[in-house]
Amino acid sequence: MILQAWNDESKALTLLPEPLRPENLAQAYAIQHAVSEGLGAIGGWVVWSSPLAGGLACAPIPLACVHPSPAQLSSGRSALLRLVPGIGIRIGESLPDYDAPFSHERIVDAIGS
Repeated sequence: MILQAWNDESKALTLLPEPLRPENLAQAYAIQHAVSEGLGAIGGWVVWSSPLAGGLACAPIPLACVHPSPAQLSSGRSALLRLVPGIGIRIGESLPDYDAPFSHERIVDAIGS
């Protein structure tokens, strides 16, 4: 249903029907995973602090939705979506697994642009 709405503006969704709404974080991530597979390549991630998640939560951003600055968005789907501006960074290198939070310096050193 979400992918149909994405591909056909006449099927736009404001909310999932009650029986299809996730009841917990695991269900929400399962829906997110299925939708992101259908949307293709991931262009980035949005990460935020969520009391519902008990810490950090994240969501993939489809590559088709990443518009490097300066960008001009065409009408159509972009005009119908709620746009949330953000500042993004490109990580120039993968950060290795680590048992503690990375230092500010280590993160800054990993930024590519």
